[in-house]
Amino acid sequence: MGPCSAVIFGQAPSSAFIQGSTFRHVAGHGVTRGWNGTAGPISCLENTFEDVSGCEQTRPWVEGQPCPDPKPPCPED
Repeated sequence: MGPCSAVIFGQAPSSAFIQGSTFRHVAGHGVTRGWNGTAGPISCLENTFEDVSGCEQTRPWVEGQPCPDPKPPCPED
């Protein structure tokens, strides 16, 4: 089993309800973004990520697509 996330969204939320939060000591990713396209209202710039072993925010996994090695950089949008 791969790393999990502290928060998982299946689709873009309608408003930014995670703001000014700290994700600390996460053994995986901070936020898993379950949609492609722009980041929407959840911004990594508005939150603090400390000791997160994975990405601050990820894009969704595509079924049948293997995990790239090395890991790609975390999305910036």
